[in-house]
Amino acid sequence: TGVYTALEVWLMSQGIKVGHSRPYHPQTQGKLERFHRSLKNEVLQGRFFTDLDDAQRAFDTWRDIYNQKRPHQALGMAVPAARYS
Repeated sequence: TGVYTALEVWLMSQGIKVGHSRPYHPQTQGKLERFHRSLKNEVLQGRFFTDLDDAQRAFDTWRDIYNQKRPHQALGMAVPAARYS
């Protein structure tokens, strides 16, 4: 404990919070796993990007839809932006 990888140190230097789940308890990652499933199905699956800018545009567009426009069942059909402050 208390030992960070080089990636984690870099992420933290960028202002990104690094978190870890309990070992051998994948259920603690349910929200993250669900997010990744949506990302894969809605942005990545069957798609090829011409370059990094193309990929970034796709992610930016999807992020806006995911957070601002698409209702989420787990939030009582509200959008995540309505719950974030």
